[in-house]
Amino acid sequence: KEDSSSGDEEPSEQAPVPPKPQSDEEAMFQLICSAIVADCESTLRSTETPQGKAFDWLANNREANPNIMDVPDARKIQRYALATFYFSTQGGDWENQSGWLTVQDECEWFSDSISPCSSDGQSLVSMEFNFNNIQGELPFELSLLTSLTTLSLRNPDENEPYIRGSLPSHLDSLTALKSLAISGNMLSSGIPL
Repeated sequence: KEDSSSGDEEPSEQAPVPPKPQSDEEAMFQLICSAIVADCESTLRSTETPQGKAFDWLANNREANPNIMDVPDARKIQRYALATFYFSTQGGDWENQSGWLTVQDECEWFSDSISPCSSDGQSLVSMEFNFNNIQGELPFELSLLTSLTTLSLRNPDENEPYIRGSLPSHLDSLTALKSLAISGNMLSSGIPL
């Protein structure tokens, strides 16, 4: 038998190492960062901010968001914006918070709206929370709900818990908005045009 190995064979080329796949949390972080204008790192990574609480809930709560990576990006952003609204306005103290931050579709979360979502069930078109103990500040993230036609956040009077601060300046991006009701609140600015 002949020995065909000469000992001076060249080493075979190694296949390039594929990039490490992004974790679901990192992919979610990149998606949400692309939607907001604030400093993502400090805003989303801190569980002290409403945005950080919302991001943590969306990216890491598999009980409430079991298949979140399989839903369209627009729905992920919508759930994030609604969760930020919940945390910014003391959602745990609302009179009715039925369905909020659960596995239920966000179109089924409590709202006074008769038909809160579009006919295809994909986009939130109406948010009505009248006399529901909504208090705190309205987050920028409301402006991510670009299909909204109705936003009603009325409180009984200014002596009760109320929404304070200013209306987010980016609400002007809600070009479909036809109705805005905010009576009984302590807002320090006018409606952005």
